[in-house]
Amino acid sequence: MNPFAPSNRFREFWRDFNTANRWRFSELPPSDILRSLDSDISDVDHDEFVRAQWMWERRPGSLLGKTLLDYLIAILIGFVLLLIPDAGILVACCWLSGMFLVIAQDVVRLVRWRHQYESSIARVIRSGAK
Repeated sequence: MNPFAPSNRFREFWRDFNTANRWRFSELPPSDILRSLDSDISDVDHDEFVRAQWMWERRPGSLLGKTLLDYLIAILIGFVLLLIPDAGILVACCWLSGMFLVIAQDVVRLVRWRHQYESSIARVIRSGAK
């Protein structure tokens, strides 16, 4: 076992968390991307298209929910925990730290998925250009 593995994993996590969002394609299903590029689905490699569609279907969902309200509720719970006598500050800090880690994990999962999805879409587009 590599003794530096945890630090490497954290470094990769931090790099993905801080990745600039410079995406080549819109976050759309493969058929919509091909339509927006005026490409015909019948011109591309079927296997590459199926792989891209599979990648689209495995898009990660948010751990906290899809709306801003879900995130606000999680933060509100942290503030309500401050009302607990004696241990409220500690409990609220732990809660808010945990929520920060959950949000960071969501960001990293989505960034990693986007890299894989864009690679798949690029292969689909290249297969149609031949």
